Amino acid sequence: MRVRRGEQSAVPAADSAEQYPYTPREQEFVDGWLGGVVYGTPGTVRTGLTDLQKHTGTDELDAHHADPRLRDT
Repeated sequence: MRVRRGEQSAVPAADSAEQYPYTPREQEFVDGWLGGVVYGTPGTVRTGLTDLQKHTGTDELDAHHADPRLRDT
């Protein structure tokens, strides 16, 4: 949310981010953004990707692993 407001700061710790007091407008933005994100357990992700595939009519999905990004940091 800080970047969205044009503020420069370090990425907050997970516990700090979990406690962030979203305004109603910020919560609406987050909910909208997360609406297009598939995450969770392997089974949840499988179901979410299957639903996405059916909804979009695509015959192929491409997912990249995070390991290369983690090594670069």
